[in-house]
Amino acid sequence: MLRRFVQCVFATVLLVFSMSAQAQEPRLKNAGTADEKQLLQELVNEVRDLRSAVQRASVNAYRGQMIIERIKIQQPRVDDILRQLEENQSELNGIKQSRIQLIARVNDLETELGVKDQENADIRTQHENDVKELKKSLEQQIERETVLNDQRTKLTDRVQVEQRRLDDLNNELLIIESDFQKFTKDAGQKTPLPQT
Repeated sequence: MLRRFVQCVFATVLLVFSMSAQAQEPRLKNAGTADEKQLLQELVNEVRDLRSAVQRASVNAYRGQMIIERIKIQQPRVDDILRQLEENQSELNGIKQSRIQLIARVNDLETELGVKDQENADIRTQHENDVKELKKSLEQQIERETVLNDQRTKLTDRVQVEQRRLDDLNNELLIIESDFQKFTKDAGQKTPLPQT
């Protein structure tokens, strides 16, 4: 699509300048003055400038389109890693809350075991088993928290790398945009050819 557009623009520019050259051809055959030669040279220079501008514009359009496509690929990568980081943090927060509750429950059961007499062996045995189970759950949560912290470190490193890539692509796009704005500003400041 872009190639076809560039070809159409280039063909239009060539057509306009070939018609311009044909229109001035009879005058140029009869003319031999320095002013007309200078005018012809200015026209040739202008055609070269336009050709260069069309080439630069087509290259920048192609580069811009490629960068936009790469941004479309890169942005979801960054978003996915950020989502994983949020899920990781949420799970870590849940584990911390649960651990606080488990520790409180273990402390309560251990206090009850220390205070109560041996009057009911079955209740005491049940409390001891509950304490063992709660401590086992605490160990599992500590292990899971360690795994999540390691995962969080890796995800943080990955998101920094992927975000840097995305920032680089956005900077490249800004450079192309700046070049385009400079080009259009320079094109607007060109002086028209003198009329004879």
